[in-house]
Amino acid sequence: MSLQKQNDPNYLLQINTFHRWLAVHYLPANAILLWFMLIDLFNACGWEPWIQVDTQRILHWIGAQDVKTAYRARDALVRSGLLEYEKGHKGHPNRYRLIFFPVKDRKEYETEQKAQDGTQNGTQNGTQDGQNAGHINKQNINKTKQNDREYLSSAQADANPRERCDYAKIIESFNRICTALPKVQTLNDRRKQAMRTANPAVETFGGWDKLFGTVQQSDFLTGRSGTWNGCGFDWILKPANLVKILEGNYTDAAKRKETNHDSANSTGTYF
Repeated sequence: MSLQKQNDPNYLLQINTFHRWLAVHYLPANAILLWFMLIDLFNACGWEPWIQVDTQRILHWIGAQDVKTAYRARDALVRSGLLEYEKGHKGHPNRYRLIFFPVKDRKEYETEQKAQDGTQNGTQNGTQDGQNAGHINKQNINKTKQNDREYLSSAQADANPRERCDYAKIIESFNRICTALPKVQTLNDRRKQAMRTANPAVETFGGWDKLFGTVQQSDFLTGRSGTWNGCGFDWILKPANLVKILEGNYTDAAKRKETNHDSANSTGTYF
């Protein structure tokens, strides 16, 4: 399931769902703060599809002075599939569009459930006599509890649309590509959690093969430079390390210069 655009989302439900999403996904603190400020602005503007925000307002929101900090916060939201933006030009700041979580509020969910099984329940309640009334009441209570569990499960799934990932395929990709690093031999819950958390950012980056290819090409991470040999599968998946890899911090100098040159040619005046 992917995040979907909605024209009129439930403000509080979106915030609550974002909190649940953060339980299994990583975002830098500045990106989290930026998301909260943006959704508050969208709410104040009546949920316009797109809004314009200038650089100075973004910097004020996240308490930063360096525009690159604002870029990193914005790009983290984009990589996670939570934000879209269009570059502005002189006198016209960038336009932003939040990608809202496709969740139903409690009333919508219960209405659907009643539509599905209302006829059956009505028939049962209409034909039972007084002797079975207590039994029916117990059934109804159990049904309510079941609906509660199903609703929470549904909300959790919506909150974590990319939680599922193919662990075996990811490990196979690492062992096949990162030949300079120790191979992964075991799969445990800690590694599963780390892969689920990293999955949205890695998918946006271009996939696990691309991530591990970036690692394999780095003289520093593979130990070819002779300065460090502590990199491995678990180290790569740590959120702080993963962000640095995705942002090119460990890319060799010649490749980084080429990347920075391309970025400089495409960077506008406004955030």
